[in-house]
Parts: sequence; C-alpha cells; structure tokens
Amino acid sequence: MPTEVIRADTVNDAVYAILRKLESNHKARERNVIYFGGWDGLGASAVLRAIPQVLASKEYEERLRPWAVEFERVIHIDFSHWESTRAVQRAIAEQLELPSSVMKMIDKQDEEEDFNGVDKSSRSAIPDVAVAIHKRIQGNTFLLVLHNGSSEEINTDNLGLSLNWYMANGVVWTFHSGFRLRPKDFHVRDTTAVVLYAESFKRDPLELRSYLLHEDVKDVACKHGISPETLIECLSYMLERSYMSLHTIDYDWALHAANYWICNGIVQNAHDIREAWQLADGLHQEMELYIDYLSSYNLHRRACKSMDASNQRLYKMGWSAECRPYFISTEACEFVPNLAGIISNSMFQHSEKLRVLKLSRCTFRFISLPFRCCQNIRFLCLDHCQNLVSSTYAEEEEIIRSWPCFESLWVLDLRYTHWNQILSGHMLDLMIQLRELNVTGAQNWDMSHLHGRLSSIHKL
Repeated sequence: MPTEVIRADTVNDAVYAILRKLESNHKARERNVIYFGGWDGLGASAVLRAIPQVLASKEYEERLRPWAVEFERVIHIDFSHWESTRAVQRAIAEQLELPSSVMKMIDKQDEEEDFNGVDKSSRSAIPDVAVAIHKRIQGNTFLLVLHNGSSEEINTDNLGLSLNWYMANGVVWTFHSGFRLRPKDFHVRDTTAVVLYAESFKRDPLELRSYLLHEDVKDVACKHGISPETLIECLSYMLERSYMSLHTIDYDWALHAANYWICNGIVQNAHDIREAWQLADGLHQEMELYIDYLSSYNLHRRACKSMDASNQRLYKMGWSAECRPYFISTEACEFVPNLAGIISNSMFQHSEKLRVLKLSRCTFRFISLPFRCCQNIRFLCLDHCQNLVSSTYAEEEEIIRSWPCFESLWVLDLRYTHWNQILSGHMLDLMIQLRELNVTGAQNWDMSHLHGRLSSIHKL
C-alpha cells in the first residue's frame, strides 16, 4: 500500500490535492479510500473539515468541477472522540435522513445490549441498517469524510457504504483529532488505497506549524465559546514547559492541566469562576490525547537511543533529574536544581505575582515558609518535601495565623510531605477558596478537621 507526499502550504492546497487524488484513483479504477496524516500529524482534521466546504464552494466549481468527480452526497462524520462503529453508522443514518423505523432498529439493539452489559465501545454495525443505508445511497456518488477516533480502520462496506470501482465513490479519513504532535502509527488493511502526508515547499516551518495549529483548534474553540488564541495558549503552555524541562519535571498534566490554565489566568471568566473551571475541564477532555503524549517519556527514550555514548550519558544525567530537588513557577518556567535541596526563607520574597508553585524534594522550615509572603498563589504542590527544623504544634499554631498565602489557594496537592499541621483546623480555616485537595502518602494524619470545613471544595 503506497505512501505519497503532497505539496501544500495551506489547508485549501491540501484539499485540492486530495480531490485530485480521488479523481486519479477513480480513473485508474482503484479503491478510492485515502488516509490523510496531515503535516506530520498537524492539520489533518482541519483539512478534512474543509473538504465539504470546498466541494460546496464556487471556487471548486471554477477550479475543478469541469473535470473532477462530482459527489452527489458528502457525508462528514467526526468521531474524534470515539464511541463505537455503531455510533458512526447511526450518524450516517441521521445524515441520510433514514426513516424512523431504521432509527428505532438501532435504538432497540442498543437497549438490548445495555441490558446485557455490552460495552458501548465494542458495539458493531447492524447489518439491516447497513442494507437501509445502501438502498438510500444506491445510484448516487458519495464521499465519506471521517475522523476516526478508534485505533482501527473502519470497513465502510459494513456500514452500508460500498465502494465499487465503477462508481466515483470515495472515503477520506484520518485518525483522532487535531491535537497531535506526530502522525499516528497504524497498520493499514486492504481497505485503504493510499496514505497521504503533506509537506510544505516554501513556508517557514515555525510559521506553518502555528498556522496549522490555529486551523486545527478552530472548531474546538468555537464549541467552547473561546478564541482559538486562548486554546493555542493552553497547548503552548504545556508544550513549552514539557520541552524546556526535557521531562525532568513531573507536571502531572493528566491531573493538573486544567488547574494550571485556570490558576495562571489563561482560562478565565470575570463573571463566574465556576464557568471558567467547567470550560477548563471541557478543554482538558478535548486535549486528552495531546496530554497523554506529553505525559509519556517514549519520545525521549527514542531520542536517547539515537545519541552516541557520551551524549547518552549527559542525556541520562538530565533525565535522572526527576529525582532531584526543583521548584517550578510561572515567573521562573525553568528547571532549577539545588544539590542541597534547601530553600532559603528569602527565595520568594519578591514573587508577589506568583500564582503556581511546585516544590519537589526540597527542604525548608515549615514554621517559616519561604513563600509565605506570596499572596496570589492559586496552585501549590509540595512533593516529598522535608522540614528543616522541627517545631512544636503550639509554635506552628501561633505562626500560621499570619500566613496570607493560603487564603488565595484554589488547588493544594500534598505528596509524601509529612506535615500533618498543614491540614489543621486553623490552616483549613485560612483556605476559604480551596476547590481541590489531593493528598498522597499521608501516614497517621488526622483528617478529622476536614469535616464541616472547606465549603468551596469540589474535588477531594
């Protein structure tokens, strides 16, 4: 099965190249199924979304229609967030406006499988529905444009869309959504005739990447009522920090991506903070695949294998830094190693604007917090931190009453930091805005103080 590269600097360039390929495949009497992987993964969804628009445009009439295939029906199905093959079949039936008797057939089968506990993702196409789709489409040329969120190809014959060589029918599809940093690896079956990738021939690579990312996020941004620029800023926030730190810092994107966006003010709603959190959670779900990719170390393992021995040693030294002390913040988006792991009391005295802070494997005086003067902290993570000097319960109780840094907290994440006093009654009374509390590795902690407090908490 051949892989080809098309030259394209814009989404529309790629659309017209794909339409020409559909025409040449038809003339060669080849099975007209094209997989499009974009520009190294980017832009694929944007191109597929543009295909129906171009086919309905006057520009298409003028540029290609005299010699190109005329598709009487264009069926655009976006299942980037995968449900099942049956869900795809249902969407096709709805677009073709099949009679209610066919839709009831799908409903009945779903109800039976709900009762029998059949997993929704494994539900296959229904043969009788496929027959109904085939009858409706028979005699018409069609183009199926499919965003496939599964890990397997879909045989369109099973859906009711047959691809006969003598009809100018076609399928253009891609895997998943636009939030991809690299093309998806997959094993193509005989159902796909050609794999296409795009390559720019005169556009600056960085400018092209920015353009494609903007095109990819348009629909998601519109869906959630935000600007594409805000969504790109969310993506860039994760990407920049992941690559600047070379994954030596565990940002825990899967758990905290939405929290970072909110606490840094990237996603915000001046009128209702609850709506801002709902928006951030929605974007988090949309970017699940992107976040999974950033959370993995596979890219760096492969990079390490390609280096010579001396560079591998240097690389592994940096990689092993995940076990070293560091802090991250919005004002210092960098890896700051400290061999002693000790943080002085004055380290954050000029960080009044600090909003996100993570301390990992650091040692400091719990009774004299180095960030106590930071009154705008929204996110605080203490991971494997230790107390430099032990103090009595009474001493801490007296001092923490004057710590304003906890009054602005929205998220508190405690990991293997043995400081029971941080969840004392007096401390919890300071955290009047706390929405999320994560505690891991607590031993013999008294959690009774949580009862009846933290009225703003949404996740515990």
